[in-house]
Amino acid sequence: MTTTTETPTVTAPTKRQGGRFSKWPVYLSVWIIVTLWIIPAVGLFVNSLRDPGLVRESGWWTVFGSILDPATWTLENYRVVLQEGFGNAFANTLAVTIPAVVIPIFRLLRCGFPTANGCRSPTSPC
Repeated sequence: MTTTTETPTVTAPTKRQGGRFSKWPVYLSVWIIVTLWIIPAVGLFVNSLRDPGLVRESGWWTVFGSILDPATWTLENYRVVLQEGFGNAFANTLAVTIPAVVIPIFRLLRCGFPTANGCRSPTSPC
């Protein structure tokens, strides 16, 4: 008796036509969205470090002309916010947010581990 063994032929995956440049519209649109998202955040941060009078007088982008001028920058806004009751609001936020994040995570961990290991019994901790 003779046995023959066939070896399967493996073909390499073909590269899509267009290659890397076929995705440039996606990359361009993502960069446009990221830029449009970040510009207002940068403006808020820059204005938070400026004197309130300067914020009312000119836009945040004017700071780039005098970026090294120490009179342009101040931490006074943060001192005022922290001393006038923001600390209590921040503590309340932490008191709500931490349990709202930690409790579901531990609950899902207790349910997810047995499920991932194939245990679907009624005695499961879920």
